[in-house]
Amino acid sequence: MKKYEFVENIPIETTLKHPKIRRAQEVWPDMIKHAKKTIDICQFYISSPKGEDLYPIFGMIIDAARKGIRVRMINDAMYHNNYPTNVNFFENIGNMEVRFLDVTKMMGGGVMHAKYIIIDGTDCFVGSHNFDWKSLKHSQNLGIRIINKQFADILTKLFEYDWELCKTNIRPQSFAEEPKYLKKPILIDETDKVSVLPVVSPAALTPKGFHTELEIVMDLIENAKEEILIHIMEYSPNSQYSPGLYLRDYDAAIREAAASKNVKVRLLVSHWALKKGSLPYVQSLSVLPNIEVRYMDIPTLGANFVPFSRVHHVKYMVADYDKSWITSSNLEPDYFLNSRNVGVGIYGKKPIKTLREVFEINWSSEYARLITAKDNYPTPRIEA
Repeated sequence: MKKYEFVENIPIETTLKHPKIRRAQEVWPDMIKHAKKTIDICQFYISSPKGEDLYPIFGMIIDAARKGIRVRMINDAMYHNNYPTNVNFFENIGNMEVRFLDVTKMMGGGVMHAKYIIIDGTDCFVGSHNFDWKSLKHSQNLGIRIINKQFADILTKLFEYDWELCKTNIRPQSFAEEPKYLKKPILIDETDKVSVLPVVSPAALTPKGFHTELEIVMDLIENAKEEILIHIMEYSPNSQYSPGLYLRDYDAAIREAAASKNVKVRLLVSHWALKKGSLPYVQSLSVLPNIEVRYMDIPTLGANFVPFSRVHHVKYMVADYDKSWITSSNLEPDYFLNSRNVGVGIYGKKPIKTLREVFEINWSSEYARLITAKDNYPTPRIEA
């Protein structure tokens, strides 16, 4: 069995699929059906009507619990309280428990936005996919499956920490000083020399043993020598959710890399990045030397508008030809400073070659549109 594989979903009736990458509705069932002892799932929310590809996966999880496999799930408290979800599917099922992490309460903003799965303490998935039928059918998402006990052990440490935190949802005042759980990335493929590093946000809600997402983002940008590819849903150093929250780090580093180091930067965002609050920051990047910005305009299905979908929801960055970061975060302050997110640093030429191929398929597609500082752009339609 391969030690890792990428997992990609694209909106139906588009031409964006990488021909060699499987979809979540193929990979997730494969993971679940091989579970023998435990299934731990951390997801923003869960939602699927009958007849959609995600619905049978819910059934597989319930069947696993009924067979004696311990199933635990963490969801976001705010979303569950304010929007309909399918959590009731899992009520009163033996061997299964769902808890809710109230990040909004603890941090004064943000959500439990991480998206990962751990099977039997060995088989993991991390990425941008929500447990939402639209993530599988009407949005573009990218994740990675990693089969490695050491990697799973680190994710399990985070899951156990958040699982206990769900009991009180009281923010810790401080964390004990401790060394990082990993001194270097984990080698998962000796032949191809592929290593991975789990990373977490936000630092204010995370024990000090974990590496943070902002650390790896800055490392990739500041040490890039030739090219940075950013494939992300939304981009801004200024928060659209928390007034006054501004994070200059990655934005300033990108500008410096392009202007003073002649690093080529290509930024590909979704049409959601055309919101009035974030568009000026994206446009301002486009005027700098060595930076080109495009957005993805995924067409609706005729008159059938599906809210919060038909969107470019992927979230990853590539530096040169051997380093990358794949995540549940957007490049906006709240994802690093307020919200719980999980990502993976990936090192090695072979996986980065695949990520670069995914990027080029999108960058050169019929849906990609140039962003300039002089042009006006329509406010994106997101809700019904």
